[in-house]
Amino acid sequence: MCFSGYETAGTCEENMTRVRFALNLILTLGWLLLTTGQGQALDAIIVTNASERIPIMSAVEISQRPNGVNLIRFALVNEDKTPLTRIISTPAQTILGSGIVWPDLVDAAMTSLRADKASANITQLRQRGGAFQVTLKPDETILLTATFERRLPAEIYVWAQEAHEAERNQAFFFQGLLLGVTGLISIFLSSLYIIRRRTMFPAAALVSWAALFYLGSEFGLIPAVLGLGQHASEALRAIAEVLLAAGLVILYFIYLQLGQRLSWVKYATMAGAGVLPLLLVLAIFLPQLAAGMMRVAMPLIAIGGLAYIVMLALKGANRAQTLLPAWGWLVIWTFLTMLIQLGAVNPSASAPLTTAGLVLLVILLNFTVIQYAFGDELPASDGVSGRAGLNALAFMTTGLGVWDWDIIKKRIRTGPEIERQLEMRPGTLDTDEDSWSKYIHSSDRNRFETVLQSAAESSDDRLNCEFRLRRNDGVFRWYKLTARPVMHDQGVTTRMVGALQDISSSKNAEERLLHDAVHDSLTGLPNRALFMDRLERAIERARAGMTAQPVVAVVDFDRFRNINDAFGHAAGDSLLLVMARRLERCIEIQDTLTRLSGDDFAIILTSPEDEEQMEDVARQIGKTVAAPVMLSNREVFLTASIGLAVYNGKQSSPSDLLKEAEMAMTRAKSLGPDKIEFFKPSMRSERQERFMLESDLRGALDRHEIDILYQPVVALGSEHLAGFEALVRWQHPEHGELAPRAFLNIAEETGLIIELGRFVLDTAARQLGTWQRAFSQNEPIFISVNVSSKQLFNHDLIEDVKAALGRSHVVPGSLKLEITESLVMENPEYAVQVLKRVRDLGAGLSLDDFGTGYSALSYLQKYPFDTLKVDKSFLSEMNLNGNTPVILKAIVSLAHELGMEVVAEGAETAEDVERLKALGCQYAQGYYYGSPMTAGEALNYLAQTPG
Repeated sequence: MCFSGYETAGTCEENMTRVRFALNLILTLGWLLLTTGQGQALDAIIVTNASERIPIMSAVEISQRPNGVNLIRFALVNEDKTPLTRIISTPAQTILGSGIVWPDLVDAAMTSLRADKASANITQLRQRGGAFQVTLKPDETILLTATFERRLPAEIYVWAQEAHEAERNQAFFFQGLLLGVTGLISIFLSSLYIIRRRTMFPAAALVSWAALFYLGSEFGLIPAVLGLGQHASEALRAIAEVLLAAGLVILYFIYLQLGQRLSWVKYATMAGAGVLPLLLVLAIFLPQLAAGMMRVAMPLIAIGGLAYIVMLALKGANRAQTLLPAWGWLVIWTFLTMLIQLGAVNPSASAPLTTAGLVLLVILLNFTVIQYAFGDELPASDGVSGRAGLNALAFMTTGLGVWDWDIIKKRIRTGPEIERQLEMRPGTLDTDEDSWSKYIHSSDRNRFETVLQSAAESSDDRLNCEFRLRRNDGVFRWYKLTARPVMHDQGVTTRMVGALQDISSSKNAEERLLHDAVHDSLTGLPNRALFMDRLERAIERARAGMTAQPVVAVVDFDRFRNINDAFGHAAGDSLLLVMARRLERCIEIQDTLTRLSGDDFAIILTSPEDEEQMEDVARQIGKTVAAPVMLSNREVFLTASIGLAVYNGKQSSPSDLLKEAEMAMTRAKSLGPDKIEFFKPSMRSERQERFMLESDLRGALDRHEIDILYQPVVALGSEHLAGFEALVRWQHPEHGELAPRAFLNIAEETGLIIELGRFVLDTAARQLGTWQRAFSQNEPIFISVNVSSKQLFNHDLIEDVKAALGRSHVVPGSLKLEITESLVMENPEYAVQVLKRVRDLGAGLSLDDFGTGYSALSYLQKYPFDTLKVDKSFLSEMNLNGNTPVILKAIVSLAHELGMEVVAEGAETAEDVERLKALGCQYAQGYYYGSPMTAGEALNYLAQTPG
């Protein structure tokens, strides 16, 4: 829907708005008078399958709220018998109708679109410009209200989806083309100054860079990439307009050499040098004022500059004559831009006129500058005259060196440029053929001499050859020789004359490309392609009986994503480099180590002769990986899951052998961290089942298949119920109830654990709040919720805990997070910070499985845990030999010294309970007191159990 005019009531929102309106009124009054009265009749707009785009000219109703917000109402009718989906959008143009004196520097975006029917389906597609998708039912009429907070747009369209997408693609291509051309010109001019050292190049480059930022602001690219807010976007636009105007003035003064023509120009230059920073500061804090000043100044610069150029051109000034076309287009573009800023141009043509016109201006200006800079007249003192002298001077600018071979005298003369490049004394390469050849690399010498002999015997062959010449310090550089024969009167070739070009950079680039094609860019290790090639050759040698059967080991670092989440990808890459070097030390020289992707590495082992040796190598790899690493001044621990597959002749290709090793690694990973597994044929079916489980798990929450069970925790001193541990179960429609070990590893690897953990935390917190309000006890009951590695090192954990506590209103410290010891030790320093913030929110903290992992006592003192859970393996050991393990006694004593409560897991008999009481454990959990139960069963347990 496109409309060319509209009326708005005066706004009283802010003083600045009134000033802008009053100043722009003077310039726009005539145009508004011509268009007054349009766009007030509200007629329904009929959309059909055939309508690709409908511009709305007058079928709109416009109103304005007291707060300055503009509303446009229109009706859409679907007369078809099928639903139609249409896109309502406004053009994303900042400049169109923005004004001159106090411009509005953001686009007239449609901020919302509402329908008079609650059943209407409206979806916002993008922010910039405003685009909404509306679905109309058959024979439906809906009234839509569009909101515009800043100003009304120049047009609105109703699009068919395909037409809208095609239009956007065309716009993106057009914008990308303009930005690419302008960017290339900017870079070219900036680098050209290094070569030519002419002041006009930086001035022209300033215009180009300003135009690039102007376009980036107009297209919304730079604000979107940098995530700029409204004021920052306005400041960016104002800065671009200030730099564009300043660049044009600077280029004008330098190109026309006004400092030599007018004596006062140097004083104006000094004044301008002080004004420009002030304008840039003004653009940052008052972008509308700065942009308005530039929009008023631009026509003065264009017209005044053109008048002076015409005057100089009439006097025969060559520079003025060459600048005239470009400056003439500047005048045209400036006044077209002013009309667009006033909204007096067809909206469809405004974007091409503004942006493409600016790029054309940049091209014309820079073509003029480059043409004149390279074609400027040379003074007579340079000693260059005639075409031959100009050609010689042009050859000197190429950086090539002359190569002259006198065949009769068997002498080669090389220009001084090459001798300077090779750091040789002048005249070193002006010598006979044999002496000259000694400077060529020994591998290239015979080929060079053969090429010379062939060229001397042929009368019409050109000479083309690449070889290496030795520099004075012994380093070789690549050169390309191109020469043509010089004929004697009798048609005999007497000499060859050509050029030597230093191609070392391109040769080095080729070598780097060849290396990078088969090596990993981060670690420098062979990549997958080179790995598969070497594996194929290893298999071929094994088939021929030349070597032992190759073994493929796939190494995957456990929970490596947590490193990236906690320290950033740069630190993660550094850690991968350290691990790559460690793995290299674990293998023999004939073995191959590669980085497959991410944190997955693979090794071809040809040295182990039996399974025991293979396992020894894998254990050595695991031990090497597990050594602590200092990362960002923190100690980090890693473990590795390793899968091994042996070639047995049944694999049809090297990729099959690699897949078997990957399946073995996946199996090892599912068993827990730091595991080693050999491939077994049964793993193929396990991998398929794992894939199906992963697929089913993605929708388990939505299908309400995830249940939370609660296992009682009892205070040993009073035998009263103290709390519960929340345990997750998956009620799978085919496999029945699945324990956590069957699916939590899959959830960890796929990232679903974040959503699953959030659900468990929120559900348990709500249930705890309900029970605490229903049962008042001297000591409020608690619930412990297990936290995974992915959750602990995810930045959303703090917000999730805060939200759960805020919704449930539980007693502080009664919602406890259980974290395993091995999880904490993955990144101890970061874990301390996270746990302290969780505790400060009012959650309790319980250290689970203490004594089964690292048991780092020095770190235990730093952690803010209030509860320590003893793993059930200690009770099992106590039941086997009848003695209390020394470690268990030490753990309980240590917890008491640190002021922590102790919960023992695995209490299954009365004897277990008595032993735990004797040890001084405050709480016990196990089947003796109750198995995991539903929320309803837990409620009955609460009602029947004293507390």
